[in-house]
Amino acid sequence: MTGWIGLSLRVTLLLALAAMPAGAQSESEEIVEVALREHGGRLIVPVRAAHGAELEFILSTGVGVTVFSESGAARAGSPDGLTLGGLAVPSQGSQTLPDERLETDGTVFDGMIGPNMLADFDILIDLPRGRLLLRPAGSGGAWEGVQLSDPVRLRVLHGIVLSLDVELNGQEYPGTLEMGTPAVIVNTRAGQEAGLQSTDLATVTLGGAAHPDLPVEVRELEIFQRWSPNGDGFVLVGAPITYECAVSLSWVQREMRTCRR
Repeated sequence: MTGWIGLSLRVTLLLALAAMPAGAQSESEEIVEVALREHGGRLIVPVRAAHGAELEFILSTGVGVTVFSESGAARAGSPDGLTLGGLAVPSQGSQTLPDERLETDGTVFDGMIGPNMLADFDILIDLPRGRLLLRPAGSGGAWEGVQLSDPVRLRVLHGIVLSLDVELNGQEYPGTLEMGTPAVIVNTRAGQEAGLQSTDLATVTLGGAAHPDLPVEVRELEIFQRWSPNGDGFVLVGAPITYECAVSLSWVQREMRTCRR
């Protein structure tokens, strides 16, 4: 898991500073639904190659370009012509990484897909119902049949990175959102102030929505030095907030909503 987290965060930082390629555009007001599942703590969606093969990609809210594993690139045949639920997946600037960098629990995934496409839509990550919903950006915060919290304000950096304020056991810290990471990770200062051990359970609150008993890891990551160079408390919020709760994200409206608790 450590290698995966490092990969996701390094790709986020390096690529967020580059020009963001144009993503897919929806020509319809209809919502597109894609199957969504969890494996090894990661969110997995089906991506179809131009020649018809179905690939398995990790859903990320941080990587700035489409990423392939070496074996995934071979199965795809070409980075062009990929689709997610019939929507074009951007291929500009795509990168290929060794298989071991995209492996978890013995499974090598074909790639990662992120906000180079997702930011063009409002999305609902609804793991409890096994679905990812995409609709044209700016359509509003409500999703039919889903009870969501009031909006949590996001800060969108470089058009990609989602930054927000996070409460950890009642203490407020700056944080960043990366659904490609299968953990909530806090640096040493935040862990000490929240009374956490190296791996512990904590209540993570986003806006008015509390997520109790989430597994939290306390350790230092290289990326934390960029976000918090003085060592002040910082929180990386990963995929666990979606395991039992639908999450709505909008890069355009700069907001996040979670299930109402």
